[in-house]
Amino acid sequence: MKKIITAILITIISACVLTGCGKKDKSSADTVDSVQGDISIADEGALEQYEDNGEANDGSEEEEDISEISREDADVLISEKLAEKNCTPVYSDTEFVDGENYYTYTVLDENEDEMDQMLAVNAVSGEIFVYDLDENTVFDFSSSELYNSESDEPVSWEGSFKSGNMNLSLEPGGEDYFEFSFSGDRELTGVADAEGRVAQYEDDKVALEFIRSKNSVEVKDLGGGSDFAGNYTSN
Repeated sequence: MKKIITAILITIISACVLTGCGKKDKSSADTVDSVQGDISIADEGALEQYEDNGEANDGSEEEEDISEISREDADVLISEKLAEKNCTPVYSDTEFVDGENYYTYTVLDENEDEMDQMLAVNAVSGEIFVYDLDENTVFDFSSSELYNSESDEPVSWEGSFKSGNMNLSLEPGGEDYFEFSFSGDRELTGVADAEGRVAQYEDDKVALEFIRSKNSVEVKDLGGGSDFAGNYTSN
């Protein structure tokens, strides 16, 4: 009887030991799987971060698009430039000079004869240059035989001027307007709209035209009777 009881106890104890070992092995296996899964996820995140950083820090930058004026716009600009010089531009070609495109033109004088110098319009800024075809280079327009020191210089709507007892003060605003102030026998302050060397101002009582010369401003009274008209010279 004792042998039977002993055998039963041994069997029960063995079963418990085996069951405990089985649970421990399963728990260990689960732990290993979980760690392996975490490592896999971490590696994927690190890879994505590495790829993102690689794209962001590869040293390359997107080049900004540089807008260029059209050939038609260049035609208008150079035609306006030569209109007062009785010359006609004839489109020649588009040339690449010093990293930028230029629309190049031959120039016909008033007798329809082709002039020695060519001109070029910068396709980005619209500025007009003298073009040397042989050297494929450009020079400032001041080197052109068509250049006029008075009419071709940039217009400055700034300064102090005087005509008799009247004073005129000009303060630049933007590219196409300026502030003016008359003082003396009569006073008036306003903002005139400018286009090239001519500007105009008008309100309910006064209509004025300003014509800028090298050292003076001629003021015309378009409405009459305001007493602001005159040739104002630099102080």
